[in-house]
Amino acid sequence: MIRLLVENYSTKCILITETNIPSDENLSYFGNNNEAHCIYNFSLAPLLIHAIISGNSSYLKRWSRSMPPAQIGNAYLNFLSTHDGIGMRPLEGIIPNDELIKFFRTLQKSGAFLSYRSSNKEENVYEVNTTLLDAFSQTFDGKDNFKIRRFTLAHQILFSMEGIPAVYFQNLVGSKNDFKKFKKTKSVRAINRKNWDFDDLIKKINTKTSANFKIYKELLRLISIRKKQPAFHPNATQFTLQLEDHFFGIWRQSIDRSQSIFCISNLTKFKKTFFLHDINLISTDKWFDILKNKKISNIDSEIVLLPYQSIWITNKKI
Repeated sequence: MIRLLVENYSTKCILITETNIPSDENLSYFGNNNEAHCIYNFSLAPLLIHAIISGNSSYLKRWSRSMPPAQIGNAYLNFLSTHDGIGMRPLEGIIPNDELIKFFRTLQKSGAFLSYRSSNKEENVYEVNTTLLDAFSQTFDGKDNFKIRRFTLAHQILFSMEGIPAVYFQNLVGSKNDFKKFKKTKSVRAINRKNWDFDDLIKKINTKTSANFKIYKELLRLISIRKKQPAFHPNATQFTLQLEDHFFGIWRQSIDRSQSIFCISNLTKFKKTFFLHDINLISTDKWFDILKNKKISNIDSEIVLLPYQSIWITNKKI
């Protein structure tokens, strides 16, 4: 009824549900293409963060393969964090408890707070409170110098997934945990709600040596590339590739089938290789890496991905 009223008022209005619940329940808000236009894809953020921190895509892949494509007129709203923290309820039944404990401990070592809810006389983690950048400070193996690479990788995967990507402002400008605001407000959610001074922010994102500059410019570059690709339409076909667990890969195809994009990411701090013949590139097409603006001359060649590197391979360079 609400959707009928909204569409009767204006066909340009979009009805979005923000339901931080297990994935199967969340999907029910699409109805039969007659309820919400978009649903917050709460499962993606914790699963993707876990995959990158652990270097293991198995749980992310299992979930990705099980997600039904949204019908035309519906779409997933994909994001990695919000002002309310990173919800953990969607992980219920997907990641086993011992793996979750390891995940939460790693995030706490990076400065995150855990918020709990009571269920059946048990305390379970409801959300993790941290900036996304600081969530990637370390992995299951400890600290290293790849924090910004992991952060960038997460957005490269976000931008490639079926649906509509949304970027929280604090992520766009590379904000760090605001412990001063937390101490002042006594609210753990304040850690990811930094109040920027405008002049200070402008200075940061224009200083080429700052992390804020590197993050801001790279995300704008990725968005510029992404929005040109028909295969990244919110309802374009998505298929999860059968790759080793240190990779995460998907294939996207435009609605008119004119463009394919293979998006493959290395989730580890080590160089990893794969062969292009394993993803079945069509031999009669020309192929390009659009993230590096580079032609791929041999479709049977071996591709080396650096730590936390992604490659977007397309047959239609735009």
